[in-house]
Amino acid sequence: KEKLVSLFDLPPFEKLIVLLNILQELSHEKDYHLLCEEGFSYEPNTDHDERILAIHKYVQKNYRNKISLADVAAHVNMSDKYLSRFFSKIMKKPFFEYLHEFRISQACKMLRETNKQISEICYASGFETIPFFYRQFKKFKQCSPKDYRSKYK
Repeated sequence: KEKLVSLFDLPPFEKLIVLLNILQELSHEKDYHLLCEEGFSYEPNTDHDERILAIHKYVQKNYRNKISLADVAAHVNMSDKYLSRFFSKIMKKPFFEYLHEFRISQACKMLRETNKQISEICYASGFETIPFFYRQFKKFKQCSPKDYRSKYK
């Protein structure tokens, strides 16, 4: 930490040397933990069904809006009940758990990349209420959005 802080007071060439030194030390460090995971990285396997890919794309495009099972089912030409069973069987989780997980990953990205207020991020990621957002965030990330942001920073 001291080396990093000292960068501010050094001339440009020395900054580069110290920065490279810090990076070299970090590359050899064995005791570490990741501050930021990749996020929501699931890419559907199209061998299962093109409908899963269509559902995934629909969620990517519409996660900010209210999404009902009927909307998604209509998008892939299925009944609500069949979509629910089909999705759970293929994905090993209910559709709304998948949707909440996707929205939380988007919220995490906004927490890392912006200075928006948490309430703004809640609504921008598709959640309708702040308490529900906090419960889902805690469920998937085991911490509050504020703690997540401060750990990342």
